[in-house]
Amino acid sequence: MIKIKGNYIILLILLLACLFRLGSYNIVPLFSDTANYARISAEISKGDYWLTGPNASDKPPVFFYVQAAFFALFGVHESVALLPSFLAGLIGVVLMYAIGKELHSEVAGYWAAFMLAISPTAVEMSGLGLVDGLLVTTILWSFWLLLKQHYFWGGVAIGLAFGVKQTTLAFGPLYLYWIIICAIYRNPDPSRSLWYALKNSVFGFSIVFFSVVYWSIFLAEQRLKIFMDIIWRLGIVEKVSGHGMREVQGSIEWRISELAERFSQMIGVSWHYLAPTFALVIILSVGRVLHSKMNGRTPLLYDLMNLGVVGFTIFYLYVYVFHLNKLGGIAYLYPIFPLVMLSFAFLIADLYAVTASRNGTKLKRFVERPAFKVLPWLLAGILIIWLLNKSINAVKHNIKTAYSKPYQGLESVSKRLEEYVGPKSIIFSNHTLWGLGYYLQGFHNRRESYQLKKHLEYMKSVLYSEPYTNSYILFYRSLYYEIEEVRKQLSGQFTLKPEFESAEGNFRFFRIIPANLNYTDPIAKQGLVWNNEWEQWTKEQIQQRWQPENLEIETRINAQTGNQEVLLNVSPAPFDLLFADSVEILIENPLMNVQRSIHSKWPIFMKYEKIEIHFILRDQTLEEQVRAKYPQITNLGIQTSRKEIRVLASGKMKGDLLDLRSSFRFSQKKDYTDIQLREIQINEWDLFWLTRIFKNRLIQPLKINRQALFDSNLVRIESHSRANHFYYKGSL
Repeated sequence: MIKIKGNYIILLILLLACLFRLGSYNIVPLFSDTANYARISAEISKGDYWLTGPNASDKPPVFFYVQAAFFALFGVHESVALLPSFLAGLIGVVLMYAIGKELHSEVAGYWAAFMLAISPTAVEMSGLGLVDGLLVTTILWSFWLLLKQHYFWGGVAIGLAFGVKQTTLAFGPLYLYWIIICAIYRNPDPSRSLWYALKNSVFGFSIVFFSVVYWSIFLAEQRLKIFMDIIWRLGIVEKVSGHGMREVQGSIEWRISELAERFSQMIGVSWHYLAPTFALVIILSVGRVLHSKMNGRTPLLYDLMNLGVVGFTIFYLYVYVFHLNKLGGIAYLYPIFPLVMLSFAFLIADLYAVTASRNGTKLKRFVERPAFKVLPWLLAGILIIWLLNKSINAVKHNIKTAYSKPYQGLESVSKRLEEYVGPKSIIFSNHTLWGLGYYLQGFHNRRESYQLKKHLEYMKSVLYSEPYTNSYILFYRSLYYEIEEVRKQLSGQFTLKPEFESAEGNFRFFRIIPANLNYTDPIAKQGLVWNNEWEQWTKEQIQQRWQPENLEIETRINAQTGNQEVLLNVSPAPFDLLFADSVEILIENPLMNVQRSIHSKWPIFMKYEKIEIHFILRDQTLEEQVRAKYPQITNLGIQTSRKEIRVLASGKMKGDLLDLRSSFRFSQKKDYTDIQLREIQINEWDLFWLTRIFKNRLIQPLKINRQALFDSNLVRIESHSRANHFYYKGSL
């Protein structure tokens, strides 16, 4: 019989794993989740080390730091973004071999490694920049460490797996079972051993777990999002921030059939073969354990572990089918995939052991025949060729379809978009926003989604309230059918003007412009130069939209510069979510955009020298508006000085008396204005020390840095004499 050294076999399997993965490496652009993760990791590598910026994700941070380390070493590129998943896939193959060998035999290890090496889904996960490849490898590493009774490091590995993806929490029952079996199996003092194992593994896990919890509470921009997201998906709560009302996708029958198809896709073998094989695994393990118990012997370790794996797999699939709001992609099932492969590997190794056995009088005269000696190799060869054929066909199909993905060419399209993006532009798109976020790094770009189900309400509000913003919309091939629907919902007010179509035909880019209407407004007959008619028309539009108590417009000539100046005084005036006491607006040498002004029902300037805006918000006015919004506040005092803004408030919250003393200052940033706390006391308890622990914001920033209706940006804030003054400037 041919004998091959074990090292050569595992190297051959690793080589096979490399070849399968290299064939599909970096053949699709970063898109959706993969692009979002790469962008977040790139931000870390560029200095946002604690992820305190606007890098919202529903995943813990460990994968991002691993990916950021590769970016720091090799640069921010698509191929580098995939390296963590690629290397994790190869390490996972080695770990499968190690676990299979440790629990059963070298044969089981080889088969487990081989199946993970060639599985279409494992190959695909190794070629994508998703967290799931690293998650599975970290889970396998933790199981191997526990098997070797390195309980502390096993706990650390469990914590790291949770730090990659919170799905690891679902593995809690299996981890507990695994630790118990490893600790007490054939141990002369099982109680002491179990206490030692639990203590050390919990300690190791806690080090990483509480570090991630600390990050989620005190550092992450969206506090506790990683926990809120999972309890929403499981149906524990119906609504959380960032998600709408929870809706369950599909019927139970559809979910079960979809589950069967996805398992077939993952392994490359039809579920008609997988289901009876899985049943056989259960029957054999249960039978051997019962037989050992009946004969007073200790069951085999791999049978005990196999029962735990099988039981957990059934539990996981039950939650997947009956409790998740949606089935999601293959990534939702991938964490249990290696466990199923281990069970199948044990079954194959058992069959090999039976056919290769030389013991037992009943089989002796058969197994000693020369033809029978090659039977294990013949069966192995047939199974390898069959699995290889299935996997090669599946991987070839994945590669072929990858080149025809509807988002192929996103990188080149992003290059073309560089000339369109800027501080005064916005791109509406669905499904491609995260991809654009990655490829347009370094460029000031604003991206928003559009919602046809809500009749484009948000898009229309932007188009009407930001007349100086250049608005665009990007469709990719899968959503081309929405182009006519968007046109229909914008018809009569706006139209889509084609800008370009990508070379592959996968993207179409449009500019959103006002529709050409037959204007009947008398102001249409006026020219571009500001005059009395424009002054009166502007006064009517402001009165209609803002409904102020006082409105004055004065047109004058500056004696020093000779420039025409238009001065507007309005009180009160809308200011973000509040109303300012007054606003003074100065416009020099305005030339009117007649068509846009009539379309927007607002004075739009084609050209001007400068615009200066001054909002005044007095303490008394702010107090009145806060009391109106929060009636539970019975007493409120706000005192603004050059040093700080002090707030004294008292009232009842859920029946309890609450007394608040606080002070803060405005801190102007590039795109927003922060509120920096300087003091906070609640019922005479000084809590300012606690706020300093939080590196993320306790109070959401104010989005007041731009006045879109007058094309102006915030330049400074002054606080003094019981009033806050906000100054804006605009220039073309």
